[in-house]
Order: sequence, then structure tokens, then C-alpha cells
Amino acid sequence: MVAPNEAAEPDEPVGPIGPGMVAETDSVAAADRPPGRAAPGIRIPKVRIDVTVALSTLMGLDDQPGALAGLGPIPAEQARALAAGGTWRRIVTDPLTGTVLDVGRTRYRPPAALAEHVLARDQVCVGPGCSVPGHRCDLDHTTEFYGVPANGSPQPGTTSAANLGPLSSRCHRLKTDGGFTLRQVRSGLFEWRTPAGLTYRVTPGNHGRTEKLDKHRATIPDTPPF
Repeated sequence: MVAPNEAAEPDEPVGPIGPGMVAETDSVAAADRPPGRAAPGIRIPKVRIDVTVALSTLMGLDDQPGALAGLGPIPAEQARALAAGGTWRRIVTDPLTGTVLDVGRTRYRPPAALAEHVLARDQVCVGPGCSVPGHRCDLDHTTEFYGVPANGSPQPGTTSAANLGPLSSRCHRLKTDGGFTLRQVRSGLFEWRTPAGLTYRVTPGNHGRTEKLDKHRATIPDTPPF
């Protein structure tokens, strides 16, 4: 739904300079430069422009106005023109509140609004029986963002509400080094598998509960012995 048009890299030397642009950066004029000496490059800062526009508008299905960061609403035609040829990031938002719920794999660290949403949803550590307040926990990627996922996922995780949850330092160690496997069945519903093969479903928050599952109800696939 969001189509930022951006140049994400820092200043870089530019190529040939066009008419009317100043190319000299030292005291040696072009006419006085020794033969074979190339003109020094100049550094021009790149500009980032964030354009938010509905996918349906980009596809020409409607003409909803877009939004230009720092400016406000812009006509659909202008939004399409600005978005064309840009570097795209997928950002999924809650249709009711506009809260960012998913930035895919474009970044590891969640935006502040996404982190606040997850902490408000879970409120406490998502470990079985753990009641450490969420603001004192690590905001963990349930399925690892980097490396091979420990829970058997065929691909690394995303930075999204459905793949983030607060973990106390103790529970984080259990997941990372203690042989426990963690999976988020759906946003805010967590399943843990112990080294002994027991599975627990944890629903944190105001009405939090921890439920031991029978083996046939567990959704985490069988893994080699720990």
C-alpha cells in the first residue's frame, strides 16, 4: 500500500556534468589542467521522497489521492508520476488505525509505531508463565530474521506484528540457547516446544493464558531430538 520513492545511499560522486552545472572543485581551471588529467568529481547529495499511494491507484483502478511526506495529499496522477521508477518498500498498515503492521524484510529494527503496537498487544513476555512487563523485554523476531530459522520455517522471518513478540532475557536465552522452539501461529498467539517435546500455547495480554497442548494439536512440525 505504501510506495516510497527513495535514494537510500549516501552522497556519491556523480558522472559527467551537464551544461550550466559547476564541475570544478579545485583551483585549477579546465583550460589550465594538464593533458590527461580527469576533471575532479563533485558530490551531490541524493534526495529521498516518500510517496504513499494505494496499490489500486497505482494499477489505475481508482484515483485515490496519494500522500507526499511533509506536504500532504497530492492528486493520484502526481502520485503515480512520483512513484514511477523509485525504490519500493512494502509497508502493510491496519485499515482501521493506519498502524504499520509489516515492513517485510526491508529492515530489521521495527518502526516505533510497530513496536508500540506489539507491546500494547502482548503487554508481557510471551514465554510460558512469564509475567515480565513487555517494556522490560527484548522485542524478538519469533522466526529469526538472520540465519537459518530454528523453528523449521523454510525462510527467514519478517519484521511484522505477526513475527514479533517481547521476550524477557531468561526466555530469550531459552529460545536462543536452551533448545526451546518458538512459533507464532498467528499474530499474538505463540507456541513453544520444549526439548522434551512438550508444546505450550501462550496468549499474552490482559487475558493471557498458557495451555499445554496434546501432541496431535501441536502445530510446530517434528524436529530432530534436542
